[in-house]
Amino acid sequence: MGVANAKKSGIMKRVQVRMEEQTPRSFSCDACGNLVPAKNVIREDDRVLCEECYNRLYREKDRSARSMPYAGKGDAGVGDTNLARAFINRSLAWELKHIPRGDKGSMQNSLRSSYKILRRKHMALGKSRHETLKELIEKMQQIHPDFTPLYDKKIFTI
Repeated sequence: MGVANAKKSGIMKRVQVRMEEQTPRSFSCDACGNLVPAKNVIREDDRVLCEECYNRLYREKDRSARSMPYAGKGDAGVGDTNLARAFINRSLAWELKHIPRGDKGSMQNSLRSSYKILRRKHMALGKSRHETLKELIEKMQQIHPDFTPLYDKKIFTI
């Protein structure tokens, strides 16, 4: 090894040692404040967490909404989402009562299932049920011109 290479390897060793000294071996958990070894740190949403805090904070969110207990008005987070989802589901169920079922595999059943999917999207966009059904019927009649949809004309004014 030449003198130049020896100097470079010596410099590299010192740089490596200095980087290891500057790299923390443990971090404090953002939730509980306890020190966590670097190898056990879990990073989630720009937070440094220990395994216990991660399980407590994030595993709860992963459970399905059906298994979550009702969160009251004072609770934030999951309960608000469940209330919004429940409202949307009730509204959709009420609207679908006014679009009758058809025979198995019929265009009427396709209308109902497509309406449910498109209506969720339109609710998020703020569109009315009338606009949703009108748009869907127009699309279906482009594909099947002879299709005559059945729906409650008192509820859906198209």
